[in-house]
Amino acid sequence: MVDLPAYLQSGEVARLIPVIADSRKEQRVTSVFLATLSAVPPYAQALFATLGQRLGKRSSVNTFTEVVFKEQTGRDRPDGLALVSSGRKVWSALIEAKIGTARLDEEQVQRYAQIAKEHGIDAVITLSNQFVARPGHSPIDVPKPLARKVSIFHWSWSYVLTEAILLQRKGAIDDPDQAFILREFIRFLSHDSVGVSGFDRMPPEWLPVITQVKSGGALQRGAAEVEAVVQAWHQETRDLTLRLSRHLAVDVELRLGRSHAASAEARFKDECARLATDCELRAQFLVPNAAAPLDLFIGLKTQTLRVGMTVDAPLDKQRPSARINWLLRQLKEAPSDDLYVRMIWPTRSANTLFRLTDLREDPKAAADNAPAAPRAFEVFLEHFLITWDHILQRRNSFGILVV
Repeated sequence: MVDLPAYLQSGEVARLIPVIADSRKEQRVTSVFLATLSAVPPYAQALFATLGQRLGKRSSVNTFTEVVFKEQTGRDRPDGLALVSSGRKVWSALIEAKIGTARLDEEQVQRYAQIAKEHGIDAVITLSNQFVARPGHSPIDVPKPLARKVSIFHWSWSYVLTEAILLQRKGAIDDPDQAFILREFIRFLSHDSVGVSGFDRMPPEWLPVITQVKSGGALQRGAAEVEAVVQAWHQETRDLTLRLSRHLAVDVELRLGRSHAASAEARFKDECARLATDCELRAQFLVPNAAAPLDLFIGLKTQTLRVGMTVDAPLDKQRPSARINWLLRQLKEAPSDDLYVRMIWPTRSANTLFRLTDLREDPKAAADNAPAAPRAFEVFLEHFLITWDHILQRRNSFGILVV
């Protein structure tokens, strides 16, 4: 039994089977999650590594719920506390969790960050069904002077579930008891009654933005409707990253430039500017062992969704027909509906586009008229969209090019 830190008046060890009223769903889910972290070291290692905390074989994770601080004023009571011990070093974090449609309360999290600062606690970790590109990108704002003293991290419940599923599929846990606990945790978190959900709808501002673009009107980068759409797009792309990870059983990552990886604010401003200027939304995904990054594009003017990748042609094949036949062999298992191939030429000749169906039937038609051997191929699916629901319905087709 681990003693409570000196700054706590009270707290309960996180339980796998908590005795908590059904009405206190957040506390129950948080207790099960924190207890799983303590009981399954490989799972804790995977999650805390995303926060810069590397756990060794001798490291331990101790977790508590219902923590109350000494000399505490007000009713603020964080949902939990995690202590990561590595030798003499102890890294600590307060836990604040929301479930279902509940969203994080900015003022509440700021108060917890202040409490953490006053007691020498290193971080605040929030959990909810809100999505961020990286754990260091919080969905809420904390004053920079305070954020410099206390790190603010965020995990979505979908991310927490995805990491558990990937560990299970990889067979990364040798201990049978730990493997059993993780399986039960996955079963628990996957149940509809728990309240874990993915991104399932765009905000009300989506339709006015589409209408404005279709009518030829201009968008303003600082407009509330533009910002709402970009915020939702960031939620959707992160959710899609996790869905792809589970579908492919690998760790798929959202590709971000250096400045965007370092600052969620910079990414948000730049993508608001892109939406206002170009009327488009873009994202790129890094899939282990895929031929190239997976590109996702939504054009609001044309109302099209395009997902694909650009691969270099093999340099050891010199003739156009040899390179084209090489590509067709790579795509022999791919369904041809809505699948296109764009030939990218090394000369100034315009790139040419073919339906995969037509290219399969007559590959010579592309090779015979070629100005040279193609330098690369862009292979993509394209759909015409009417509503955001069409985008959500097409999610499962995104894995076709990387399976």
